Amino acid sequence: MKVAQPIFSFRAPLISLRSFQHHNTSDQRSLRGPVPLNGFLDSIFRSKDTAPVEIEQDALGQALLDALFSKHQTSSSLMNGVQCSDISGQGRGLVATQTVREGQVVLNIPFDAAITPEKAAQMSSLRDIITSSRYASSSGDEAKTTLPDWTLLAVWLAELVSSQTPPPPPPSLSNNNHAVHAAYAAVLPAYQNTSCVLEWTENEVNWLRGSYLYNMALDIRTAADTSWKELEPIISHAERAGLIKKGVLTEKTLKHAFALLLSRLIRINFNSRTGGGGGGGGISGGISGDYDRNLGQNEVEVLCPVADFVNHDSTCSSFLQIDEENQNIVLVADRKYRPGEQIFASYGQKTSGEMLLSYGFLPEEGSNVHDACLLSIGGVGEGVEQISKEVFPLKMGAVPQKLLDALCSAAGESNNGVNVSGEQLLVNLCKQKLETYSINLEDARAELLRLRGTTARDSTGGKEERDATTINVKRRDAVLRIIVQEQKILARTIFLMKQQLK
Repeated sequence: MKVAQPIFSFRAPLISLRSFQHHNTSDQRSLRGPVPLNGFLDSIFRSKDTAPVEIEQDALGQALLDALFSKHQTSSSLMNGVQCSDISGQGRGLVATQTVREGQVVLNIPFDAAITPEKAAQMSSLRDIITSSRYASSSGDEAKTTLPDWTLLAVWLAELVSSQTPPPPPPSLSNNNHAVHAAYAAVLPAYQNTSCVLEWTENEVNWLRGSYLYNMALDIRTAADTSWKELEPIISHAERAGLIKKGVLTEKTLKHAFALLLSRLIRINFNSRTGGGGGGGGISGGISGDYDRNLGQNEVEVLCPVADFVNHDSTCSSFLQIDEENQNIVLVADRKYRPGEQIFASYGQKTSGEMLLSYGFLPEEGSNVHDACLLSIGGVGEGVEQISKEVFPLKMGAVPQKLLDALCSAAGESNNGVNVSGEQLLVNLCKQKLETYSINLEDARAELLRLRGTTARDSTGGKEERDATTINVKRRDAVLRIIVQEQKILARTIFLMKQQLK
């Protein structure tokens, strides 16, 4: 229910959070052929199965489509040969109802149906505050309000999902997509149902210690906390002014909105174009869970109903695209689909761990070519200052050439006067990294074996407690598999670097 490349990211408004330069997986020096990774938990896979499936009717999804068609009656169909369906183990998705050809446009959503930050601000009950530059604080002093785009979207989205009905629009937007938005509210995941890292407990986040994913998780959660603290006085003023009822915009509803945005927001680059069904440039990432919020000059972030139904396949090369000539958001099939097969898109160049943080699932075993152990080289020494904040993806049989070149240039004499090569520096870095994990490789593997026999029936509590146990076990299993994978990559890198040092 999310799509395309890595683009969306949390950045705390008015506070500069550390942003990450996206790692380049193409700059690799091959050392040895890739080694198959351990399998991930089947029940949380986003499967790429191409076998035809029984098409389950999705009444809520169809209601959203009907509302979209009623509002945007265009000469081209919103969906061409596909329909919304409930897919076992994956929730809502798109399924082919007839043979879909490679290169065929299967999704064609008018850009006017997308919710932009400007629309969100105008449709919010807080529009008189968030569209102005100042408001009166509780102390009577004048306070400034300068909210980033994603916060404007979050405020409107929190209002929408809290009431299941859109806030009343201003007269200038009387013809807006209110029926569409009401139908959209009905299909969005409920509170604590997105499975992204904003819904994890603090203890579950601590499982990631040692992995660079731990830093990423903390930044996402800190950004959401900071955003709420910034919004709190604005919401209090709106409640005092009678603009919104108490209980509609709370820390809980706002964090739910942040979680929805983390997995559903689309970044569109209007420099990219596509013809009537060919390739061309795509939306710069589509729906994504990244949190580097630096938008380009021609980029905008939006929510797009129905486009966020598309599920991910790591082998898929299709992304959501923008057809600027017709002002549509489109999806072009990258392969032939038979009737009953699920239609996929790519969520972008993300590791499985990044997928887990943003979307709450892991790609199918061995399917994600972007899987890697993310490594930072901060503190190595002189000569790497320019890339000291970059994060490099170590793979099972490859090291980024840029990383090795930087380490070689930084190599010099150690404190004991012995020459140190770039390869040795990398060995040292990997060893240090291994020591920081909360659990070692052997213990992680042993716990994974024990978890295989753990089920919700092991809980003696009621249904709610059993459900929480199931989620906790699956999440622990997923984290352990990522940790095992990362430590295997680090150990393999140490071995290969030592071989080169001989």
